[in-house]
Amino acid sequence: MAWTTPRDWSAGELVTAGMANTHWRDNMVHLFDGTNFVGVQPLGKYYLDGGGNSYIHEVSADKMDLVVGNVQMLELDQPNAAASIPAAFKFYLDGGADTYFWQASTNRIKFIAGGTEHLRIDGQSNFGQIASADVFIDALKKLHLDGGGDTYIVENSADVLRCVSGGSGGVDLTSGATAWVAVSDERLKTGLEPILDATRKLGTLRTVTGYFKESARFDAEAARRRRAFLVAQDVQAVLPEAIYTDPDGFLGLKYSKMLPLVVAGFNEHTAYIEKLTARVAKLEGAVQ
Repeated sequence: MAWTTPRDWSAGELVTAGMANTHWRDNMVHLFDGTNFVGVQPLGKYYLDGGGNSYIHEVSADKMDLVVGNVQMLELDQPNAAASIPAAFKFYLDGGADTYFWQASTNRIKFIAGGTEHLRIDGQSNFGQIASADVFIDALKKLHLDGGGDTYIVENSADVLRCVSGGSGGVDLTSGATAWVAVSDERLKTGLEPILDATRKLGTLRTVTGYFKESARFDAEAARRRRAFLVAQDVQAVLPEAIYTDPDGFLGLKYSKMLPLVVAGFNEHTAYIEKLTARVAKLEGAVQ
């Protein structure tokens, strides 16, 4: 619509509705007809580029689109209290470089930081995957710590957390527990042998207090704490089953594995005391 030449208004002149409509309507539409910088078209599009292909408009009741270059970039949906962007778009957190999240495929969202995928949420398989060399959650909801092999944490049953290392065995943490539960059912065992000479073996173990040396493993604060120890090398000589050697060659002690040796020693002492008690009773009888 062409521009209507502005007219001069005389003081006291009566301005009719028709006159006002003619001038205001025609000139406002001209200003916003697509040849200027910004404007509202009769279809309700609020242009950001003079009427070209970038605009905001209400597509339906209480739903608004932001369109840039004739491509929908954002939808605001008041009835559903939602805001959405097209599935193929990436939502950048660093101004458009290499940190973003996006829907990589149907119902699958990936989180990228520094150009590397770190988290994937799969709506189809109902699981999330931490994308790193070693740690991720598989479809069975096992939290793998070795890249998907045989070391993982999983809820084995209702309110029971199981930790497995090396693909077998494992320990459980039950609801409300303050200690791990180890499998010990005799039906799962074979090759059982008694621990012999337990009293003598226990007698060879040094029971000491002391400190860890300050090192890469123990910082200055940890090294200042005085602790009670058994010495792994002592235990290795009498119960090697209770010893673990780490990748650096240092020995670790599985203290819970010491319990059978302690019980065996207690049983030996009990048997010896019972034997002595019987002898004393016999001697007392003879004296009487």
